[in-house]
Amino acid sequence: MSEKQNIEVWGELIKLCLDVLARLTQTAEIRLLDFWTYRGGGKTTFLHRLKAALDRPDVAVIGLWDVAVSEMEYLIREILQALEISPLQKKVVLLDNIDHLLRIGNGESFFEFERRLILPLLERNDVLIVTTGKLSLLPWGEYDVRICRESHLIRALNQQEVIQLAELWSLDAQRLFELSLGYPQVLSWLQQEPHLSVKILAQRITDYFLADFSPAERELAAATALLPAFDVAVLRKVLPLAGQETEESLYAAYIDHIRSLLAAGLAAWNMNVGAYCMMNSTVRRLLARSFQVLYPERFKEIHKAATDYYQSEARYAGYLHRTLVSALYHTACVQSTQAGTDVGEFCKRWVEDHIPGWDGADWKAVLRAWENGAGDIALREELEVLLGIEVVAEITQLLTQAQHTMEVAQ
Repeated sequence: MSEKQNIEVWGELIKLCLDVLARLTQTAEIRLLDFWTYRGGGKTTFLHRLKAALDRPDVAVIGLWDVAVSEMEYLIREILQALEISPLQKKVVLLDNIDHLLRIGNGESFFEFERRLILPLLERNDVLIVTTGKLSLLPWGEYDVRICRESHLIRALNQQEVIQLAELWSLDAQRLFELSLGYPQVLSWLQQEPHLSVKILAQRITDYFLADFSPAERELAAATALLPAFDVAVLRKVLPLAGQETEESLYAAYIDHIRSLLAAGLAAWNMNVGAYCMMNSTVRRLLARSFQVLYPERFKEIHKAATDYYQSEARYAGYLHRTLVSALYHTACVQSTQAGTDVGEFCKRWVEDHIPGWDGADWKAVLRAWENGAGDIALREELEVLLGIEVVAEITQLLTQAQHTMEVAQ
């Protein structure tokens, strides 16, 4: 999707930048905005749109620098010189692909860049720094940098924005949104080749998102797209690794693969869930759907193994807030592949059957996880599609009643 497309997208993120800029000379707390998304998610396009919005007589936009292709010494020198000669009261520095520095050697270049450029700029009161990258949380080392920053997702386009694009491109809006889920790179493919088959698109999505991984890492990454939350324990059930002689070497092999996903920005540890998660829910859904198209039987096997694991874990009331959403999601995915099954009723009966054994659960945390999809609103929307909105509401009522019963008993 080109930055030249004449429709309004990411307006709320542009406004956020402009609002921070407006407070810049008033001892603003936030002076570093990190924007993130996965590969093909619109990082560069977003910066071009922001640069256009900053085309004002009172603002100096210092470049739009691609850190991945610029030599660091040159970059630091040019930015500092440009700042010094600018007479304007407010300056904005735009840095694309800043997390590239973390993938050079041991990552020391990133922290050197932070010490020599980012920190000195933040010590001024006239510079706003905007960065983009694939990592949801950049590991800034300096305290004075961390307290000045915010991190924000560059979201996929919403349905209304895709409808506008479809009109501009003379394409079927419903098909365009269903196939792309609003993800910029997929939208671009469909603009160029509007008649791509579902299977060819699924293969292209898989190849594109997982291109930087080894075959073993790619297999694990594809499988984890089916798991809204995952750790080594569930991976051992859904994706057994061969050739490991000891428990220690087996665990280390899984951790090595997971670290590759983390380094690529595909996944991160989620403290609220107590597990790893794919950080970009649109990427997760695109990969999961592609997996189902390309490997339908393996899709069923993985969800069945995950169902068995999470249903077993859900017997422990103390951890229910971390297992219930995954247990119901995988149960629903398995049942959705069975002809003639009422997925919603099946899942509701499972909850009804198990509530008596959940005495002592942290019902407040359980309800919070259920209502917000364990922190992933897209997952909540998937559950509403799989189970039906009415059944989701009925399960919410069952859980609320269980909480009330526990409170009365106390």
